[in-house]
Amino acid sequence: MIRRLFCSGSRAVSETGFTLIEALVIMAVSSVGLLALLRFQGDINRMEMITAVQVEAHGLLQQQLEQTRIRYGTVSSGTKDDINASNTVFSLQWQRHDAFAGIYGLNQYSATIKWSDRLQKESVMTQKALIYADRALLPAERYCAAALVTEGSCSL
Repeated sequence: MIRRLFCSGSRAVSETGFTLIEALVIMAVSSVGLLALLRFQGDINRMEMITAVQVEAHGLLQQQLEQTRIRYGTVSSGTKDDINASNTVFSLQWQRHDAFAGIYGLNQYSATIKWSDRLQKESVMTQKALIYADRALLPAERYCAAALVTEGSCSL
């Protein structure tokens, strides 16, 4: 190597190996590629955390709507604050809307959940459901009283 740097004259054809400039170029290209790979890995980790929180929020919405179905007729509106799940604090709000077109037992419920991520960016998810009264679960006198108003007769 020293002979090649300091000796004047033509190079021998049989010399092989990398020069310092070639090695520096390879290191520069490799470092840019590794930095891009690290950035993409960080983006993937961030998106995974966001998705996990969204799945948790959707699960809480589904749970609230299922509780509404189970307790049909006794639920109107409400709020739950400070629900801790997945290292995130959620705020849940649900509301009962009026029946549609005079159909007895058909109500629309909406549930909205809010949360803030680590960067204090607020996210909101809303889900709506139409819930119909199940005759088997309602007391007979209540069902007949409502059925008389809408249908004109009641037979159980």
